[in-house]
Amino acid sequence: MIQAFPVSRRLSAVALGIGIPQLALPLARLFPNDDLAIDNWRGLSLFELGLSVVTLAVVMLVRLPPNKRKNTFEPLDAFTFLLYAVGVGLLGSSLGLGGYLWWTNEAWIGIALAAAIPCLTVVLIIEYCRDNPLIDVRWLSSATFIRWSLVAIVWRIAIAEQSIGVVGMLRDFGLTNDEFSDLSIVICLSALAGLLTAAVVITSNRLPQMVMIALILVATAAFMDSFSGMDSRVPQFLVSQGIVAFATTMFIGPSFIFGLSRVIAEGGAKMTSFVALFGITQAIGTLAGTAFVQSYLFYSQQLHLADFASQVPKSSALVAQVFFDAARRYGATIADPALRSGEAAMTFAQQTLLTARVAAYNDVFFAISVIALVAAAVVGVATLCVPILNLITGRRGK
Repeated sequence: MIQAFPVSRRLSAVALGIGIPQLALPLARLFPNDDLAIDNWRGLSLFELGLSVVTLAVVMLVRLPPNKRKNTFEPLDAFTFLLYAVGVGLLGSSLGLGGYLWWTNEAWIGIALAAAIPCLTVVLIIEYCRDNPLIDVRWLSSATFIRWSLVAIVWRIAIAEQSIGVVGMLRDFGLTNDEFSDLSIVICLSALAGLLTAAVVITSNRLPQMVMIALILVATAAFMDSFSGMDSRVPQFLVSQGIVAFATTMFIGPSFIFGLSRVIAEGGAKMTSFVALFGITQAIGTLAGTAFVQSYLFYSQQLHLADFASQVPKSSALVAQVFFDAARRYGATIADPALRSGEAAMTFAQQTLLTARVAAYNDVFFAISVIALVAAAVVGVATLCVPILNLITGRRGK
């Protein structure tokens, strides 16, 4: 993108180059399941192969102009990268699967988390002490990059509201990708609109404001979704998820450019360090968002189930009526009264569980709304206060 755009639109080129991959997931949901599931999911494998071949052909056909090259890697970099890869892999696997398998059910999850800490600690110590580090820890440990990293991770947690929250709720209702294709289309179009908006309005002076607006939009959408109910389906989420998709592609470009501008100010020598930081914040942030949503959803669901159980005793006339209605529905197919009663009890339990889960999703959406709003406030305060502090510090130095 940078090579294709004129110098005056380099920021737009970066915003587009970083933002376009965000369209992948909503586009993937538009493909019919039946076509991908042909012959035990052979259709999916063939489609992936086709994408790889087409991508390779385009890369070979459309060659980039030659760039300057110089030797930058040292033998110690191999050891550092190995430890870094192992540490991130252990951390990512534990965060990614902890919510599915549950944190305390599998011993290896705790072992992986414990092993990741020394691996990453050794990497930080080695890179901190080197004269020519692969990852410049001292540069990345500045207050600016610490704030940037926290906001980037919080952002990934916030947008999990869409990929894990709303989509997860629709799947709990029994819907498949084919049945909420309308939502996927709205998400794709909104994401494209956010991408184009970012490319048009982006300037070096607007980066913090664009990040703040994106966070406020996600906070608003999550708050809208926190009033969902048992009857909520795709039409109720079209507006809110369109807002989230728009904010997602509007955020990612300014966020990357903010860090990239610091790299350019250093003459480009810190690019490897920034790419490593950007990659880990995006990957770990995504996994942390998934882990947060799944864990908080589980705990909230259990609390709501306990609350329902305490409020409605089995002797309640309402519970008895629900059992009677459920058993009567099975009367035409199940002759045994005991089996009918068992099926009715199972139906009642499933309905209660789904009700508690919907209430838990609402708690998750509200929590994400608060998190995004707090992050927007932090960005706003930093944008206003840091220049003032720098001005005061500069005057004192003089």
